[in-house]
Amino acid sequence: MVASSKAVSPRLSVVGKPARRPVVNLDAESAVLSALIRIAGKNPSQAFSIIRDENLTDDLFTGSAYRVAYNEVLALLSEALPVDLVTLQGRLKPDESIAVESALNAHVAPSNYAGYVKLLRNLRREREALLAREALAKAAKDGADVADLGDMVKQISALDCG
Repeated sequence: MVASSKAVSPRLSVVGKPARRPVVNLDAESAVLSALIRIAGKNPSQAFSIIRDENLTDDLFTGSAYRVAYNEVLALLSEALPVDLVTLQGRLKPDESIAVESALNAHVAPSNYAGYVKLLRNLRREREALLAREALAKAAKDGADVADLGDMVKQISALDCG
């Protein structure tokens, strides 16, 4: 049997479908959440500053346990309650609690924190662009007005440029 000499495009999978990079990184989500919990546990005002200055929002987290835990950290900070694993566990479902406990077991170097936040922002933008492309394809298939399609293309271009 002779192997095919046909080159495969690096952007195409073997079956000819576009290769999709994952638009989530649960390790980065875990790292950001873990760092935030540790900071909030030691210095709540610093955690508030980080959330504000870094413009951290729950849509950075695709893992539902991480999103819920992030929102609970915000709630604890707002209520001036301690931010630690025991307090969080009292507010989380068992599977969410396990995810947070696992996240806290991973050590995140403070010097890498900003890189993880940037990565999560880039992935969020990629998710938004993917959804916009899917909406464009559906609109084109449904016979949308050319001007509306043009507006959608501009939106996608803006997301791609970051």
